[in-house]
Amino acid sequence: AARLRDKQQIRSRLELRNKLKCKNFNWYLDNVWPDHFFPKDDRFFGRIVHVPSEKCIMKPIAKGIYAQPSGYAAYEPCMNPPNLSQMFVMTKSGIIMTDESLCLDAPERDTRHERPKVKIMACSGLFRQKWNYDDK
Repeated sequence: AARLRDKQQIRSRLELRNKLKCKNFNWYLDNVWPDHFFPKDDRFFGRIVHVPSEKCIMKPIAKGIYAQPSGYAAYEPCMNPPNLSQMFVMTKSGIIMTDESLCLDAPERDTRHERPKVKIMACSGLFRQKWNYDDK
């Protein structure tokens, strides 16, 4: 009897979903939140590795319990197995982001460093957060 009851509950939910013409989660990601950080076929998910040095870009450590890990990106030896702090998503629009929806940001001007350093910051949609991938 319990199995029949569970099937009936699911059937009524599916009928309601069809009646309301509800969309699936992929539709939501593609149409409502296209710049999400979830890995999909149309985006890269993984580490950003400088092959000769075997170093990876790594997000900074968050300061405080509720703080997001924003600040200068670290350049550290790649961890094996891969660690989430070195994992990024690159969207088809060229945004590279963390699982906290923070983006890789190229500074316009950085007077504190001889060479500008890449930052992990809140996603802004600005041009300096757009990246290109070249597999040469």
